[in-house]
Formats: sequence, C-alpha cells, structure tokens
Amino acid sequence: MTSVPRLLLVPVSGPRGMGEYARCLAVADAVHERWPQVEIRFLVSREAPYVDSCPYPRVALPSSPTRCTREVLAEIAAFRPGLVLFDNSGRTRQIKAARAAGAMHAASEAGLDY
Repeated sequence: MTSVPRLLLVPVSGPRGMGEYARCLAVADAVHERWPQVEIRFLVSREAPYVDSCPYPRVALPSSPTRCTREVLAEIAAFRPGLVLFDNSGRTRQIKAARAAGAMHAASEAGLDY
C-alpha cells in the first residue's frame, strides 16, 4: 500500500504580518495544483488574523511555531510529513525532529541548513 505524500508548512506567524504565510500559501497552492493527492497541513499561531481563512487543514498553535517547539514536535511525529517547509520559523530541535521522522526540510528566508 502506498502512503499519501504529506507536506507540512510552518510559517512564523502571530497577530501581525503575513509574508511568511503568504509564501507558504503560494507553495501549497502550487503543490495542490500539480499534485492534488498531496496532503497539506499548516501550523500557525491562533493569533494570526488568517488562521480561520486558511484553505488547508491547519493546527492553531498557542503562539508562533518559533515559540511552540513542543507542539511542533508533536505534530511532526503525528503527521509524519515527507517534506517540511519552515519559513523563518524552524528551530534546530524542530528541524532535527523533521529529519528523524523521515522528512526532508526546507528552511527559507535565512537560507539556513541545520
């Protein structure tokens, strides 16, 4: 049995701004258009003004993913994504957890590879 590919998008998020989310949304839309079978999920702050209008399944975190490492680690373990896109939010422990779960990762904005 083939498992469904999974993409987890983790933009920094909070009560103001949405540039990182907008970039992740553009990636999600392009992936969905090209590969509609991919299961897409977002991790965003419940304080973000767009949290309820995100067109993909999402987990609303108590704060920005940058400050919610415990919750991000739990979601990576439960969702088991094949690719995690951290946009200006990935902490070293989060990226290591993504790798340990078998996911590739992409860290944008700072261009860092941990």
